[in-house]
Order: sequence, then structure tokens, then C-alpha cells
Amino acid sequence: MFSIITPLHNKEKHIRHTIESVLNQSFKDLELIVVNDASTDNSVSIVQSYKDDRVRIETIEHAGVSGARNIGIELAKYEWIAFLDADDWWSPDYLKVLSKAIANYPKQRFFATGQILHTEQGTTKRFVNLSDSSQSIELLDYVCHFAKFASPCQTSCACISKGLFEKVGMFTKGISKYEDIELWLRLGVEAPLVFVNSHLSHYRQTVSDSLSSKKWAPKEAKMFLQNIQELAQNARTSEQKKCLTQVYDRMLRTIGVHEFHRYSADEIDDMVNFVRHHFSMRHYIQILFYKYLSFIMRLKFMMKMYHSVTSPIRSIRRALA
Repeated sequence: MFSIITPLHNKEKHIRHTIESVLNQSFKDLELIVVNDASTDNSVSIVQSYKDDRVRIETIEHAGVSGARNIGIELAKYEWIAFLDADDWWSPDYLKVLSKAIANYPKQRFFATGQILHTEQGTTKRFVNLSDSSQSIELLDYVCHFAKFASPCQTSCACISKGLFEKVGMFTKGISKYEDIELWLRLGVEAPLVFVNSHLSHYRQTVSDSLSSKKWAPKEAKMFLQNIQELAQNARTSEQKKCLTQVYDRMLRTIGVHEFHRYSADEIDDMVNFVRHHFSMRHYIQILFYKYLSFIMRLKFMMKMYHSVTSPIRSIRRALA
């Protein structure tokens, strides 16, 4: 019933734990497709050591995580596609709980569960109490929930029907940061999200995996924004269209606050001009604000560095005077 897609690139430290969590599921009707995205460590040998017929490996040239997931979707033989990254894992009843939710909501095509985040600092339950409802399952408008709060799902706790992928497309090639959010927004325009408030998916986050440590290339950011603009034109309701406008605001803030300090002056100017020509005057003013804020922050940093270098020199001069 479930085709599980695991993109693999140099995860020899964790891939065994990930595979074991799939094979130990209480729900047994599954296949695990590991898409080897040009790994150079011992990851592939570890996968090949499993003789279970439900595990298969597909080796590709380096295509990135989105390309690897897309190939997995194309190879899937079951209707329900679940994703599990090569350093994440599931509790034993993850698929069993999902299968019951699917049976209870036979017309729905987009599902997710709660998740436990594991960092060096400890563990945190994510996506809990999404509304005032105390129900264990909720039907959410993903687009509006993301616009107002945060994304209620992450790749390793999402399950989507293959038919929905055929309608809206798969992961967008060329977007390597927030690629899951971009897809969830497209899915959310077409279908509500059935959220199962059980924390059965486990997400391992290291410093190197953190989104804050990766630059969002301007080309990718512009592609993301253009895709959201197209979605707004096809929104199912006026409320959803309004929420997609709020998504612009959120992502422009992300670019301005978290990315502009990584961009060159030319990249910042290019982004400002892009927003000016493709979005509203309000969004143009917003991105201009972040441009000048970035300039001020860089100036403060340069002054701080200047004082840190010159202060010892001044102290030495005073001591010698």
C-alpha cells in the first residue's frame, strides 16, 4: 500500500537506523525505494546488505534531493507515497496510524503526522495543538496555516497519493532550499491536509543540516516566489488567495532577514529589481527596507571589526606615550 522514498547521499552513519525503522513497521504492506544520489561513502553497501524483497536501491547521477525524490515517485508501485530522509526514522506504528487515517478519510489525498525533532540540545515535539480542537485528527488548509503560523508538516512525516502528484507535479527541479514547502503549497491549493496529531516521525537535525546554515541562491528564491504568484492565480478560495499574499510577505522577510547578509550587493539589487517588476508596490517597499537594513547591519559589523583591530593598537600607543 505504501511506497517509501528515501534519497541517499553519504549517510552511512544513519541509513541503517532509517531502514530498520521501515522494516520494523507493524504495517507490512510496503516497499522501500532508496535512491542513491551519487554517494561516495559506505551507504550503498549498507543498503545492499538487506536481503528483504521490499528494499530496492536505484543509483542515479547526482541530481539533488528533489531529483532523487522525483525518481522514487516515478518508480513507486503503490498509490500512497511516503518520504523518509536517510537520517530520519519512524516509530513502529507510523504507517499503521496513517493507513487508518486514510481509511477514515477515503476522499483525501494529503496526509501528515506530528513529529519529534532531535537536536544536540534535546528533543521537541513539533506540529502539536494546531487548532483549538482536541481531536486527534484535523482537516487543515495547508496554505493558510503556513501563512499564519508555520508549516504543519515536514518531508519525513508527509504522505501523498500518487494521483495528486500526477495533478500538481512533483518536487520542482532547481529549488534545493524550502523545496518541500513549495510542493506542500501546491498540494494545499488542490487538497486539504489531513493532520494526524500523533508524534510518530523522528527528524534528526544537525548544525550542517540546518536551513539557517545554507544560502538560498537568488535564482532559486526568485523561482519560489514566481511559483507562489502562479498559485495565487489558481487559488480555490478568496481566503486562500489572501493567504498566498501573506506567504509572499513571509518569504520576502525570510530573504531579507536570513539571506541578504549572504548576498553580494549585485545579488541584492537584482532581487530588489525582481520584486519591483513582479510584485506589488507594498512588496517592493518591503524588500527595499530589508536591503537598507542589511546595509546597516553590514556597516555595524565592519565598525565592530574596525574597533576590535584598532583598540589594541590604541592601547599600546597609550602605554608607550
